[in-house]
Amino acid sequence: MQIRITTKPRAIIQQASQGDPQPGRNITKFLGDKPISPNVFIGREGELESIHGKLFSGENVLMLINGEGGIGKTTLAARYYHTYKKDYQHLCWLFTGNSLQTALLRLAIPLGISFDPKMPETERIPILFEALRKLPETCLFILDNANESAELEAHYQALMRLPNFHVLITSRLNKLRELTVYKVKTLSREKANTLFIKYYPFLREGEEEKLRAIFTAVGYNTLVIELLAKNLAQLNTLESTYWLEQLLEDLQGRNLLHLSSSEAVDTAYVLERQTPEEIIAGMYELLGLSPSKKRLLAIFSVLPAENIPYTRLKAMLPSIEEEKKDLMALAEEGWLDFDQVGRSFKVSPVVQEVVCKKHEGIGEDCEVLISGLKNLLTFEAGTGHFTEVSYTEAAIYTLYGETLLQSLQKNTYKLAALCINLGVYHSS
Repeated sequence: MQIRITTKPRAIIQQASQGDPQPGRNITKFLGDKPISPNVFIGREGELESIHGKLFSGENVLMLINGEGGIGKTTLAARYYHTYKKDYQHLCWLFTGNSLQTALLRLAIPLGISFDPKMPETERIPILFEALRKLPETCLFILDNANESAELEAHYQALMRLPNFHVLITSRLNKLRELTVYKVKTLSREKANTLFIKYYPFLREGEEEKLRAIFTAVGYNTLVIELLAKNLAQLNTLESTYWLEQLLEDLQGRNLLHLSSSEAVDTAYVLERQTPEEIIAGMYELLGLSPSKKRLLAIFSVLPAENIPYTRLKAMLPSIEEEKKDLMALAEEGWLDFDQVGRSFKVSPVVQEVVCKKHEGIGEDCEVLISGLKNLLTFEAGTGHFTEVSYTEAAIYTLYGETLLQSLQKNTYKLAALCINLGVYHSS
């Protein structure tokens, strides 16, 4: 199916049926990249069924999944996507990143829409939503990490007018108009223990009290629990030399976890609540990551927090073959998510925030990425034709480049050169 956009006063979508007039017949089932399927999913199976039941009962077609960073919103939505994909005609997963509007317009390529170069983005959006409305029922649309209320408000009515879609929005926002809110709550103590032991099976008798105190202090945050357990497991791979008690003492020594003044030290471990960002920042410093691992985390911190296939990483970073061991180690330690089936990596927005604040010299460590993106977007002078990648691939690498620019916010010659190539993409 080809969809052509004219630039007459009233934009028209023309569909070439080629003997089959059914809308969406030739459009791929999966619009855009698929989310990473969680390898471990503990304690939220009932929530999946609850969300599925609400959506298919007709009670809600638009739902806000909210909660603090690292609590498991994206994991829950990704699991829903993969668990119920057979129930949907088309599925779309969009990481909103720095601009919801820009993310939405990425759907033009899989939908087969072409725009007149002079058409403003604000005029393209209604055409895009019209194409979505023509898809057969029922479809799934998940907007991940949509935290800007103004952007969601701007597109709220358009999302509401997608009767053929179930729309899920993961966000830290507590409310959005009259949307049904599904709050992702913390895991129960039992499920948190199960999750921790899944990654760290060396818990000793008598350590339960300390572990419970840590859970309370970190607010039973799923990301922090996984990060603590995975790092402890890595530190004790061959022999147990670094116990939970030592980790607790080290975190207390850095004033990240400390006993409540109202409790006696020798009778109970009652730790004051800390934010996930504070604990992760402390672990980033405490664990002594190698320069190579820090450099890789710096690169992921300026890219979109969505799954990035290894093939793309290799295209952007030719030297990454020499760092594959460190890349996989970061996944095993919990700093990155790894999808073995899709061979892709993803970083949590919470980890991104921590790395951007704590990592000195992040710009220097990202120079190889800047050069790699610039080289991939090499173009012919005069024609604007990309010589190294297809137009579809150029769209992806341009998104990466724009995210990088917003993350670094500094002026260098290499960034200026990259900006020229990004501009050529939009002109082309």
